[in-house]
Amino acid sequence: MRRALVFSVLLLAGTVLASTGADARVGPPGVVDIELDPDGIGFWLVDQWGRVTANQATDHGGLEPFTQLAADETVVSMSITTTGDGYWLFTSRGRVWPFGAAVHYGDAQGLPLNQPIIDSVATTSGNGYFMVALDGGVFAYGDARFAGSMGGQTLNAAVIGLVPGPDSSSYWLIASDGGVFAFGVPFRGSMGAVALNQPVVGAVGAASGYLLVAADGGLFDFSITDFLGSLGSRVLDAPAVAAASTVTGDRYVIALGDGTVWQFSEGGPLDGELVATLAPGPAPAAEFGWTVSAIDTDLRARIEPTSWRPGCPVALEDLRFIEVSHWDYEGRHQTGELVVHADAVTDLESAFARLFDLGFRINRMELVDEFGGHDLASMQADNTSAFNCRTVAGTTRWSQHAYGRAIDINPLRNPYLNRGEVSPPEGAPWIDRTLDEPGMIRRGEGVVEAFTAVGWGWGGDWSSSKDWQHFSATGV
Repeated sequence: MRRALVFSVLLLAGTVLASTGADARVGPPGVVDIELDPDGIGFWLVDQWGRVTANQATDHGGLEPFTQLAADETVVSMSITTTGDGYWLFTSRGRVWPFGAAVHYGDAQGLPLNQPIIDSVATTSGNGYFMVALDGGVFAYGDARFAGSMGGQTLNAAVIGLVPGPDSSSYWLIASDGGVFAFGVPFRGSMGAVALNQPVVGAVGAASGYLLVAADGGLFDFSITDFLGSLGSRVLDAPAVAAASTVTGDRYVIALGDGTVWQFSEGGPLDGELVATLAPGPAPAAEFGWTVSAIDTDLRARIEPTSWRPGCPVALEDLRFIEVSHWDYEGRHQTGELVVHADAVTDLESAFARLFDLGFRINRMELVDEFGGHDLASMQADNTSAFNCRTVAGTTRWSQHAYGRAIDINPLRNPYLNRGEVSPPEGAPWIDRTLDEPGMIRRGEGVVEAFTAVGWGWGGDWSSSKDWQHFSATGV
């Protein structure tokens, strides 16, 4: 069974990123896994952003990191189908992305994980897969069967991967100190009692056993096949991160973080043969998007009579439809929709470009018409919106929203407070402005300044009440 595991240092770094709020998609690119094509010749590499490089193998696609991965989420492993007509990519959050003929059998998304997922591997049948977390917790999907785990146990070193056994209910767990834990399969040996020069970063099933690979390219053979060599004697330009093997163990490869791949085969040199250097591409970048269009017939049908109707203080020809890039609460790149006055377009483009550059999170951005034009329903859904032909609550005066010159941003986490009453009521927990949660607006953190730079006022500056969600061209 081919198997490649991940570089534990990268995964531990990902854990730190998750706790500090840093964006795991920003930084130097690095390969995290390799898989051999079933023909034993071609292979696939995947980097931490889910971008796949195919070498003499079919490219089934990869991820777009800024739209498909959360800010604290990275791809940690890849596993192929039995015929190589597809593969799965697995993330630190336990999400699964199938490509080609691979089937989605379930994932750990939404589960309260104690530690991030650090490896996943298909069963020998290809009809399921296991996931393993940094603490040794195991999760089984499809025909995979749970046989035990190290979750809740005190470990000398973190678990860095799983090697499947001959059936769907057996496996070995591998720790970074070379320790091995067998579940439903014979224990073949370990490096747990040996002082290693570098930690074990990967393992691969081969010939009824497993191979362990260390960050310096050292390889430890616990299979019934002959030892074919390692990179332990070489000076490497980048650490080893993963290994893959044919089922029989007559050929295996070691991948370095820079995309260099070394091959070991029967009769070949014991210090390996350089197969290829497929350096990951440059770090992905998400670009700010801002598209402006007039209100056409189709859009008029969407907004009339919910947010616009005859008698409103602004004509349809004075409104513009905006499609704008933003980051959601998970840090994913999204495209939102707004309707605003034509004379507000330039100001808002400048402000939202700045918010995008800041990485400010906006939960959702849909036209208020998706909520029947009801302001309260839109706020309760934490929806960011602009134009709505309505009056100021409790008065007969037109709101600045009725002119398309005001916007409410993340209204649940930035509620309106007036004489002790909170709107929306569900926003009451966020009256505490010392909370540190994505999407909250406070002076001095860039959002307020992005709007005041174009002359717009903020409701959070009001004295008699506080409208933390609200920005307008007039300041009211």
